[in-house]
Amino acid sequence: MSFELNDLREQVQRLDDQLIDLLAQRQAVSVKIGVMKHQMNVTVEQPEIWAKQCVNREKIAQIHGVSTELVGEVFECIHRYSKAIQQKQVTDE
Repeated sequence: MSFELNDLREQVQRLDDQLIDLLAQRQAVSVKIGVMKHQMNVTVEQPEIWAKQCVNREKIAQIHGVSTELVGEVFECIHRYSKAIQQKQVTDE
């Protein structure tokens, strides 16, 4: 039984590592978006786009049987950091 538990814990660790890798990739894209928004004189905050993305994520979460509340909280946090990264592009110029 403990072998199975350790195997499952290792699987979780590998998945966590993948999540971190994906977050790093997403952060890099957020930097590029911030640069482009600054060059195009577009505001960092885009509520209409964010609202559409939230609806889409909720649908995907439901399809996969994942808590929509969890997905909402996770992406709220990611979005907050993404906006901060994009805002930094404005202040660094």
